[in-house]
Amino acid sequence: MPDGTLFRPLYRNFNESSMMFIAGEDFALYIDRRWTNLPEPVYRALPTLEGVSPIAFCNAYWCSGPGPTPTPTGGGPLIALLVQTTPDATPDTGELSIEKTQISWTNVRVTYLADNASTRTAQVTLEVCAQRADVATACEPVTRVFDNATGTERPPLGQSNGLNIYEIRYGYNTNLIIEGTTRFSTDVWISDPTIR
Repeated sequence: MPDGTLFRPLYRNFNESSMMFIAGEDFALYIDRRWTNLPEPVYRALPTLEGVSPIAFCNAYWCSGPGPTPTPTGGGPLIALLVQTTPDATPDTGELSIEKTQISWTNVRVTYLADNASTRTAQVTLEVCAQRADVATACEPVTRVFDNATGTERPPLGQSNGLNIYEIRYGYNTNLIIEGTTRFSTDVWISDPTIR
């Protein structure tokens, strides 16, 4: 994380550990407090991670670090596991972008209505905005959510204030295409209740 990156500390690890969970504009991750300028008394006052499982992600330009170190033979169990668990890339959205403008997940306004802790999902309404969602004034309702993982359209569960309600899992989702009338996004961030 580059020096000067703004973040909000959310949780600290147990006992004498100096690890903490932090969140910023385009990341939520674990970091050692000693690599920051966060005063130790502030760190000690943070709630612990006991009973909490925050979801880490990083979409910042500085997150693209090196991949796993290959074994001398160029294979092995780690590489095999990565190959089996790495999801397919989002389908080509070139055709969609002829009609609509693609936006980043930071431009998707998410309104939380309910949480299902057992499935780690939230019922939300979604809007796609011309600017970052936290400052946007020009947003349009999401009218379609397509799930690339299942190859199906997700039907809305209902409506709230004229917006469709969808159930989406917590974390950074890249397996969805979220569409409004003139904009679309291929990713969205759904916060779990512990970091909202």
